Amino acid sequence: MSITDKVEEIKIKGFKLDFGTVFNNAFENYKKIALYAGSMLLVFTVILMVVFAVILISIYGIPKLMDVLKPENLKVLSTSSDFIIANLAFNILFSSFTSPFFAGLINMVHSAKMDEEFHVSTAFKFYKTPYFKELFGATFIISILNVISTTLIDYSGFQLLSILISIAITIFTLLTIPLIIFSDLKAISAIKSSCIIVSKQPMILFGLMAMGFLFSIAGMIGCFIGLFFTFPFMYSMYYSIYESIIGFE
Repeated sequence: MSITDKVEEIKIKGFKLDFGTVFNNAFENYKKIALYAGSMLLVFTVILMVVFAVILISIYGIPKLMDVLKPENLKVLSTSSDFIIANLAFNILFSSFTSPFFAGLINMVHSAKMDEEFHVSTAFKFYKTPYFKELFGATFIISILNVISTTLIDYSGFQLLSILISIAITIFTLLTIPLIIFSDLKAISAIKSSCIIVSKQPMILFGLMAMGFLFSIAGMIGCFIGLFFTFPFMYSMYYSIYESIIGFE
């Protein structure tokens, strides 16, 4: 059965999902990748920080940059409309450019589940065509939608509603990346298919993602660096949900 037919079948009949089974599968797969994926995430973060620092220094120079980073100057800067717009644009582009790396972590879970070897190249596999274009495009669209909707509502004074909408967008598009890398869907098709699938069991999927998030941030307790080794659990959860709903031939 093609992925298109599978999605149509789910649209009509829905699907069954056992909370405990999905969570346990996610945890078992996570144990296989925790150390390696955590190390990769730590190294990737350090590289990004170094690159970002070099770019800022090359633009502003060290003296001016140190002056900008003073608390009193940051406070004034954070209220500037130009800064707010630039910050939103940066967040959208940053999310889009890093999405292939996180797709690589999901693929790493698949390799672990299939008892296949995974290497450093596994995490960066999807920076190659044709996946990069689709992953970048899908994340860009989702980020734009998220930013526009939440920003407009924020300025209306409904901060709680803004948070709820942001969570809803995240939940309804959670299968977008797995559908691109495992089912070879294009960006728009993956987003639409994810929304269709999630709409059939939104509360169970919300519960699974909430549990995954809580487990992931547990690494902040005691030692912040532990976050790098618990955060990959989220990507194991993405994989486990996809495997339980769509499956693999």
